Amino acid sequence: MQILQFCKEPNEYNKKDLLQKNKDKKLNKIFINFLCKFYYKIPKSFIKIGNRIIPIIENFFEIFLIIKGLKLKIYMIKGQEKNSNKTLEILYIGNDISNFSYIINVLNLKKPSIEKKGKTFLWNIQKNINKLENTDAIIIKNSYFYTNYLHRNGFIVIPEYIEMILDTSKPYKDLYNDFHRSVKKRLRRSNFFNYSFEISDELDKLKLFYNDFYIPYIQKKFDDSAIIANFSILKFNLKRGRLIFIKKDDEYIFCSLLADVHKNTVMKTHSAIKDKKINYLDKNINYISTFFSIIWAIDNNVNNLSLGLCRTFLNDGIFRHKRQWNPTVKKCNKSIKGEKTGVFGLKINNYSSTIKDFLTNNPFISIENNKIKAIIYKSNYKQLSDDKIKHIKNMYNLPGISDIVIAYYDNGKNKIRYVSIIDQDGGKT
Repeated sequence: MQILQFCKEPNEYNKKDLLQKNKDKKLNKIFINFLCKFYYKIPKSFIKIGNRIIPIIENFFEIFLIIKGLKLKIYMIKGQEKNSNKTLEILYIGNDISNFSYIINVLNLKKPSIEKKGKTFLWNIQKNINKLENTDAIIIKNSYFYTNYLHRNGFIVIPEYIEMILDTSKPYKDLYNDFHRSVKKRLRRSNFFNYSFEISDELDKLKLFYNDFYIPYIQKKFDDSAIIANFSILKFNLKRGRLIFIKKDDEYIFCSLLADVHKNTVMKTHSAIKDKKINYLDKNINYISTFFSIIWAIDNNVNNLSLGLCRTFLNDGIFRHKRQWNPTVKKCNKSIKGEKTGVFGLKINNYSSTIKDFLTNNPFISIENNKIKAIIYKSNYKQLSDDKIKHIKNMYNLPGISDIVIAYYDNGKNKIRYVSIIDQDGGKT
């Protein structure tokens, strides 16, 4: 059995794994750089043919991931929950270990360790689980293809990422009326009319953004764990997009790269604030940037503005920020940093106080029968007032979310019960 013991940071495995991870990053960077440079030399007629072939290649890659998902690695994650100091044991089954840091952060663990237990075929998972000691929960990471399989076997299916999209084909007034009052309040406080924006597709401006905005900002925000996107990737995106600079008194403050990702859909792929202008983050510059991006999309007859991807836990800071714009929530099956996004299967084995606290503090998005649901755990569901239920409904009732479900633990039946509130005005059923 292989032990992966965390050292200083949650994403720092033993030396061998860390070296291999850095080697893979460098190879991936070289390969992407080569592809991007090669792309610029291809005649446009060949690019059109390539655009038709790429979906076929992606389908073959998806089939490869499906086959790969039949045999999975087994890991035991152990650690102390920071608030209660109680030990949590989570069985993680999957080939993708890049999510370890995120899972440990969501579980709020300290002194975590990961022990590799072996491998299993998908159809033998239950048999292998029974051989191992009892765990508090089981998490399976696999392809979207196995969503129904996981659900049939008693797992709650949580997408790894979701995409949030604004319908900019609507009139501006209709869009603005749908914004949360906190967005309107921040825009008013920021005196956004004192700012302006500039659109550019010039390579020199991209170099300015990359060197004076993007690199300093990412390095300061993430320190040693920063992953800097290759310049060739941004250059590739600029070929099918544009930069939007936010200015005040003719000085650049903030910049985003808007790339065409689908027909009549643009996405903010990279954003950053100018070095030495970090104080503008406290002046709601992020809100001003999104607002001007919306104005540009409407003026240029762009039907959809993607606000990008975010994790599916509803208390995640990125989700909470994007939710305020009232976007449509959609499933995401895209590639991020070369990895295809998938789903997590969650099964709770031990409804301890620590697990209940985790569920209470981390409402999440779930997929069932190809529909997106919001699941909110409330141990005191029967004591919730009608006003509180109405507040929960209003908080998570976004376009694209088909149901809002309150989950609570039934002590008598020793299981979780689910109550839909999407069609309720406030009262319980």
